[in-house]
Amino acid sequence: MMRLAGRTVLVTGAAQGIERAIADRFSAEGARIAQLDLNVPKKG
Repeated sequence: MMRLAGRTVLVTGAAQGIERAIADRFSAEGARIAQLDLNVPKKG
């Protein structure tokens, strides 16, 4: 079933974890996905 066909979804933090799973599921449901993530180096 393509419940989200024709919709666009923005997912932040989508490089890993639950946000990645959410983006994958939205895509499987037919949505167009914009995925964002930011990796900031830790200061030592």
